[in-house]
Amino acid sequence: MIHKKYFAEFIGTFFLVFIGDGAIIINALFGNIIGHIGVALTFGFIIFIMIFSCNEISGAHFNPAVTIALYISNKFKIKEVILYIISQLFGAVTASEVLSIMFGKNSHFAITVPAVAFSKQAVPISLILEVLFTCLLIFVIMSARNHPDAGTGLKGLVIGMTVFLGALVAGPVSGGSFNPVRSLGPAIVSADYRYIWIYILAPMIGALLGVSLYIFEDY
Repeated sequence: MIHKKYFAEFIGTFFLVFIGDGAIIINALFGNIIGHIGVALTFGFIIFIMIFSCNEISGAHFNPAVTIALYISNKFKIKEVILYIISQLFGAVTASEVLSIMFGKNSHFAITVPAVAFSKQAVPISLILEVLFTCLLIFVIMSARNHPDAGTGLKGLVIGMTVFLGALVAGPVSGGSFNPVRSLGPAIVSADYRYIWIYILAPMIGALLGVSLYIFEDY
């Protein structure tokens, strides 16, 4: 029997990718109808909603960087880390497959890649953006989890706003992922692994920095 916390991680990650990447695809297909700010808001709102819905069940990670950050800070056992990440990846791949069935080849708009047309330095800039915004996200999550006066709703709002700001600022350059499975899901379904190393490496570095920053501040 699948433990409900792993199912919650699957569901939360599924809707994060389905709704967030779905907004990107629809925006591309229908003449920027949602807009960049609208897409960024979509990611922020779905994170807020799913944290509110799943926090009491699984802790509402939906992101291997979050799970690994909690492991580094001695909040998780390695067995749970593995099962959480499998659940998150399965949710992201399933959502990407559903989008692929719905939108066909147009689902490629959801693939996360640096905006190489923007600059010759797009790859290193994207790496830096993904590291720094993951660091910020992890720092905020650690702070929100341990804030004595923050209920689930406030935690979800603050974390959702952080995701929104990251997608708003970094989105046009790096894609604004900050989440390995959010990028891996579309990449696996599309068999397009261009630059995927950025979206795996950067969140791991960002998670380590975010935890270190929180611990330093706590001292």
